[in-house]
Amino acid sequence: MNTNRRTFLQLASGSALALAGGNFLQSCMNSMNMGDMSDVVIAGETGLPLRLPPVWNGGTINAGSLNLDVQGKTIQAWAMGGSVLAPTIRLRKGAAFSAQLQNQLSTETNIHWHGLTVPSTMDGHPKDVAKAGGSFAYNFPVLDRAGTYWYHPHPHKNTARQTYMGMAGLFIVEDPAAETALGLPSGEFDVPLVLQDKRFGQVKRFVYAPSMADVMTGYLGDTMFVNGVPVPYLDVENGVYRFRILNGATARVMKLGFENGMAFHVIGTDGGLIDAAERVTSVILSPGERVEILVDFSSVAMNGSVLFKTLDFTLPAAPASSTPHGGMNGMSGMMMSAYKQGVAMPIMRFNIKRQTSRQVAIPTTLTPIERLSAGAATKTRTFALNMEMMSFEGGSSPHGGMSGGEMMRHTINGKLFAMERVDEKIAFGATEIWEFQNKGDEPHPMHVHGTQFQVLSRSIGTLTAVDKGWKDTVLVNPGETVRVILRFDKYRGLYLVHCHNLEHEDDGMMLNFEVA
Repeated sequence: MNTNRRTFLQLASGSALALAGGNFLQSCMNSMNMGDMSDVVIAGETGLPLRLPPVWNGGTINAGSLNLDVQGKTIQAWAMGGSVLAPTIRLRKGAAFSAQLQNQLSTETNIHWHGLTVPSTMDGHPKDVAKAGGSFAYNFPVLDRAGTYWYHPHPHKNTARQTYMGMAGLFIVEDPAAETALGLPSGEFDVPLVLQDKRFGQVKRFVYAPSMADVMTGYLGDTMFVNGVPVPYLDVENGVYRFRILNGATARVMKLGFENGMAFHVIGTDGGLIDAAERVTSVILSPGERVEILVDFSSVAMNGSVLFKTLDFTLPAAPASSTPHGGMNGMSGMMMSAYKQGVAMPIMRFNIKRQTSRQVAIPTTLTPIERLSAGAATKTRTFALNMEMMSFEGGSSPHGGMSGGEMMRHTINGKLFAMERVDEKIAFGATEIWEFQNKGDEPHPMHVHGTQFQVLSRSIGTLTAVDKGWKDTVLVNPGETVRVILRFDKYRGLYLVHCHNLEHEDDGMMLNFEVA
């Protein structure tokens, strides 16, 4: 049965859906976190200073629990490398990377090197994990362009929890030959910002407890954390800064901009610098995506400040043809979380405290990008993204609260992830076009392992600044088809394509592909 969330809710409210594991209504009620149904209070500024993650100095990366002191509260988090966020790894292009993951958690984990092109056995596939108390050795050459990449766990059905609890860090590739002549801000003026929303405003602790509604939409929060600090501030000069921004949330799509509407320049995306700086007043960034921007604070008065935030926005609605049963009623009201996409949230404040002595010009051209030609593609593959009724047997359902029957699940081409099944086979060296078709009414940021791609087109609107250059993650809005072009010429082996809404991924919205 092919359907989506709206169809599911209408069927549920009309008692047209029978489940084998007992009373459906009671099961849904039991599986929900009723606290989600209260009004969400967006947390404000905390008056805490921004913290920069430590820099990795080689050797072992320990995964384990850690107590954080946040506003006088002791918060239990999970950490890599003894830090939340994890240490920033900085290496030059062409360097050899080597690290030992030591798992001190009570559950299995691993590391996916998001955006980096690495051998399949090093990529962090969920079949390649360190058991509790075990270890895993990572070794690979750094082949990719200078850019802002990142790393996070990728165990099957547990990626969202581990990432949410604090296990993520940046991996910055440097290439002085490609960037030095551009005169971009460096040192203290080159600032990484990892954005993650958490349900923290009222509870003052990290709790990852998704309800059934949260699995449908993703686990959205009420407080924005930047580099592990809730709604911080940074004192800056009235000059130009380079910010490397990662949307490290499990599900929240962000519209990034300044409260006063001032412009900034996009200079890079997932795979490094783009051809030319693009002036904008906001950018949409979905989970897993990165953007590099230049911000000139000279327009802000000395000793003044400006708030950086995620602005109000509305995602494109799915066409009626993709939601044949229309709206939501009855049971649907209880199935919807009070946490919503598109709400305004403060991220951090910049305080103008110093007069700059630097002279930084916004480059008109950056680094040339090799453009892949659609005419060179030998195959086009289609990936249909949807929610469908899928059966499960024994134990509890993937969403909790049921012991057997059918359940709405996130699928690609009607399939749930299976660890050993190869879903797509690709010839080594091939150039292909992939079409991501969103058949439902939730956004899906689609991520491809093992290579980078370029975005060719969107069926809704035009390409944005964040779509430019080399990419590994792209937002596919409800009802939208996004076409990308990829070349598989670095490594053979088994890789993944999946939704980077991590609740959707853990629910099964992931497929294997093999390059051979």
